[in-house]
Amino acid sequence: MAGIGFSLRRLTRQDNLSGIFQAYGHAVFSSTGPWLATVLSLGSISLFGAQMTDAATLQSFRLIVIYNFALSLIAAGPVMMVTTRQIADLVFAKRVDECASLFFGAVLLLTFINLPIMLGLYVFYAEFDPITTAMACINFFLVSGVWLASVFLSTLKAYSRVTLAFFVGLVLGATGALLAVSDFGTAGLLAGFSFGITVTLFVLIGELYAEYPVGRGSYLLIFTAFKNHWILGLNGFVYNIALWMDKFIMWFFAPESEMHSSGLISYPDYDSAMFIAYLTVVPGMSLFLVIVETGFFERYHRYYQDMLNHGTLATIQRNQQSLISTLNAGMRNMIVLQGSLTVLFVFGAVKMFELVQTDLTQLFMFRFGVIGSFFQCMLMFSTVMLSYFDLQRITLTLMSILTILSTVLTIVSINVGYAYYGLGYMAATGITFLISYVILALFMQKLPFNAFVKYNKAITG
Repeated sequence: MAGIGFSLRRLTRQDNLSGIFQAYGHAVFSSTGPWLATVLSLGSISLFGAQMTDAATLQSFRLIVIYNFALSLIAAGPVMMVTTRQIADLVFAKRVDECASLFFGAVLLLTFINLPIMLGLYVFYAEFDPITTAMACINFFLVSGVWLASVFLSTLKAYSRVTLAFFVGLVLGATGALLAVSDFGTAGLLAGFSFGITVTLFVLIGELYAEYPVGRGSYLLIFTAFKNHWILGLNGFVYNIALWMDKFIMWFFAPESEMHSSGLISYPDYDSAMFIAYLTVVPGMSLFLVIVETGFFERYHRYYQDMLNHGTLATIQRNQQSLISTLNAGMRNMIVLQGSLTVLFVFGAVKMFELVQTDLTQLFMFRFGVIGSFFQCMLMFSTVMLSYFDLQRITLTLMSILTILSTVLTIVSINVGYAYYGLGYMAATGITFLISYVILALFMQKLPFNAFVKYNKAITG
């Protein structure tokens, strides 16, 4: 990929701690920016807002943000996946200047997808006051926009401004929400939070259009991309359904779930435990992006370039072993880093909960969530590697397995009892990761045959 990928490679080659820290720091926001900013904003607002407003106002705010977070991600998933592939195709074809038109077309498509979801949820179902309803709808659109804009981060060379955009948006969102809550309640929290998101989104869009001027390419390119890569779109939808399935089941079937006065259902303890657990994989996601955009991509590119240039069998086999070594080293480093952090958080959970004054009833859910997040991080590593080799149907099968396992095992955990809440998510991600790892290992061992024959579209049609 272009942009940030090249920048990360340049930083890691500086052979000093400053370059390495900068690379991993920027990788954090490039890989987890929207999600990290949202979780940290929610945490800050909940922590400081408790001194400034009542619990009901904070609960309404958190509920709206969580619903927007979940539904916008599921709706945006197919568009994000197809857009990502189209960006890669444009980079390969040296037509990166069409990215701005692609973004505009994707925004239009996502707006049409989001409109019925947003209206159905907030206008026709949930019972909020008109101002809160309006702010909830605006927030829904803004969150969706950030999801989509984040896909284009890999094409931007101004990685430092991208990082700054997320940081400033985080600070402004939390500050604005806390300043507005006293006078405007839930609507004020949403307005302040949305202001921070707006700043981040506008900076990202500004960077995109500054780097790639408007007017080149067709706004309809996204529809052509969906026609060519519809399986990828389905992948994005099923993947995000899988990641939220355990939360949906806990909301609607756990005895401890709550019905809000607006009519929306949630399970605050489970949601909080899982959101905190997701934060533990930020280092792993940063390392993941650096691995993919530096060592792996270079060897992947060399392998296929030598194939296209009619390299000898010895050269191709040497490149294959180099790719396998890079993958093994990358996976080992991720297991060591994220595995160590997982052990630390699992065994240090009690002390951490006491320090931040979190309800200890969430302890088991948090521990299962931390381990499940580790498996999810490793699963993402495997599936992205498979996606590099265009194994779309295999990744779709893996995501379908994850969805089914998460559904069944979460229902089982509810029936077994409170102490096992979160076990379904952990087991589902763990089993699916093991399956994906076996598939990836077998594929890499037969890479020349797979590339030349089994998955060669010129032969298979």
